[in-house]
Parts: sequence; C-alpha cells; structure tokens
Amino acid sequence: MGKLVAFCGSPRESGVTRKLMNRVFEGAKAKGMEIVFFDLNQAGIRGCQACRYCRTHEGCALKDPLHDMYAEIISADAILLGTPIYFYQLSGQTKIWLDRLYPMFDTPSYKSRYPGKKSATIFVQGYEDPTLYTHVIEDMNNRFNRWGWGLVDSILAHGDNPLSEQLLERAYEIGLKLSGQAN
Repeated sequence: MGKLVAFCGSPRESGVTRKLMNRVFEGAKAKGMEIVFFDLNQAGIRGCQACRYCRTHEGCALKDPLHDMYAEIISADAILLGTPIYFYQLSGQTKIWLDRLYPMFDTPSYKSRYPGKKSATIFVQGYEDPTLYTHVIEDMNNRFNRWGWGLVDSILAHGDNPLSEQLLERAYEIGLKLSGQAN
C-alpha cells in the first residue's frame, strides 16, 4: 500500500484530463494505493504571495485549499500531474500550483527537500500535431526528474477526439507503475 497524490490543472470536471487521471487512479487502487486528489481549479486557491514565510517555517502561510498539499506530498509515494496545454503553455491553474511548490525546495540551490517519489504526467492538447508543444511537456517532465520525483511515464492526448482504448489502457498501466507493482 502507498499513497498517490494527484493534481489536476483542468477546469473541466468531465474532460479528457480527468478521464485519464481517473484511469490512472483505477490502476493504482487495484494495487491498494490511497489516492489524494487536489483540484487546482477549486475556488479560493491563491497564487504565491512571495512573502518568504516558507523560508523560515514549514509549508506556506496561505491557508487555502492547497495548504494541505505539503504534508500530502511529504508522505506520498507517488505524484501525478494532469494538465491541459492552453495557448502554448500549462494551464493557469497548473502554473499557480508550480509557484506554490516553492516551500518544497531549499534555496539558493533549489534542491528538493522531499525527493525519492515516483511521478507521472498527463498532458492534453486540442491541436492535432503532437510535436507542437513538446517544449512544455519536456520542461515539466524534466522538473519532476530534477526534483527527485522519478518520472515513470508521461501521456499526451491530442486532437479533437484524443481518447482511445489504447491511451486509457496506458493510463491504467501508469497507475500500476506508480504503485510499484506493474506487470
């Protein structure tokens, strides 16, 4: 048994990002993982205030819906991020989350305070060409690896009708990989 902490940067509750994330959850739950889910579109989430509270205290001074994520990440075995790509970049909801991760790193080195986790990413774009936003995907995946959150897999769903049985099965397999019990 382990814990998967997931962050969804999509505003669509029934969109492709959530459907793929739910499939990852099914794979992880099949191996007994606990799922902790953060909806980054939830009302009340605030951006980093650059107050530097986190440089002298544990966590963040903001007491909003992301406040509990720090303890959840610390105790997690695996991290999952799902985000759409909007206008050549991660969603705004995801960018706010990235800024709020500042307490998870030492300065000035920016080394992760909590490495040793598995991770996976899901990206969704409407544009048909899967290579158009490669820079966005590579940047995020490289961050996870730099932070010591070893990337086990990354999915890109693209085009007008991006869900396929093959992609849904791959998402399920990611859940198994994150649990450490993939076949």
